Amino acid sequence: CTATLNPSKGSSYYDWQCNPAVDQRVLDQMEGTIRESITQQGGQVREIELTRVDDSRMTGSMVVVDGAGNEGRATCTATRENQSSARFAWQCTPEGQAPAEGQ
Repeated sequence: CTATLNPSKGSSYYDWQCNPAVDQRVLDQMEGTIRESITQQGGQVREIELTRVDDSRMTGSMVVVDGAGNEGRATCTATRENQSSARFAWQCTPEGQAPAEGQ
């Protein structure tokens, strides 16, 4: 959380802004979101691992299998939509393919 003094509302009034920290729960949720989206697109995620960069970003990689059984590795990032958001936009870029994006 951050608190900023708001002098227009008085000498002791603070505007608060709290966002969820990127902890293991958030990492697991984002991995699940990516896994579900890739599955809906016809792929299968064999493994995925994201790590915390800071409270606005996660990075990692996954191994995905397409509908034809071809296996490939992808690099993934998830970035908080904006400073006041609890939502993250993600992008996974398989080797040699266009990025898959989601929220």
